[in-house]
Parts: sequence; structure tokens; C-alpha cells
Amino acid sequence: MVDDVVATCRVCREWHSVAHRAMTTGNWPEAFNEVVQVDIVYWLDVLVLHIIDTCLRYSQATIVKDKEAATIIEAFTRVWIQYFGSPRILVSDTEGALK
Repeated sequence: MVDDVVATCRVCREWHSVAHRAMTTGNWPEAFNEVVQVDIVYWLDVLVLHIIDTCLRYSQATIVKDKEAATIIEAFTRVWIQYFGSPRILVSDTEGALK
């Protein structure tokens, strides 16, 4: 009987619980510099090291002359570690210098 009343009552239908919607889940960092992503990208014909914090989406970029490991380490240290310290987790693709 209650179900019949709720089904026909406009106000009751507005307050009736809505079916659960599917949600994506994932691990999201809780603090700045916890997870940092790095990638080498091309802008026009220039190599750029792009660094982004996953929590705040804050990013830095710097031009690099080549993809050598020493060049990438120096650039990462200069534009990120010098100011924010070492990230807890560093994520990169499998590109040669970032392995």
C-alpha cells in the first residue's frame, strides 16, 4: 500500500531515492609532489620536458637540447627538485631517457 501511495504522489517521487550511478574509481594523490608525471614532448621542432603534479595539476616545462639521461636529470632538477624537492613517485613513459 505504501508503495502505491509513493508511486502516485508527486512530492514522494521527488524524495524517492535515486538509483546508484556507476562511478569510476582510482587512486588520487592527497598531497602536492606525491605523484609527478614527466614526459618529453615536441613543440614545433623544439624538445620540451613537461612535468606535472597529479594532485594539483600544477605543471612546469623547460626546453631541453636532447633526450640524453644527463640532460633530462639536469632539467628536472633545475625546474622541479630545486623548488619542490623529490617527488614520492615519478611516473614516465618508456621513452629512452625516462626509463
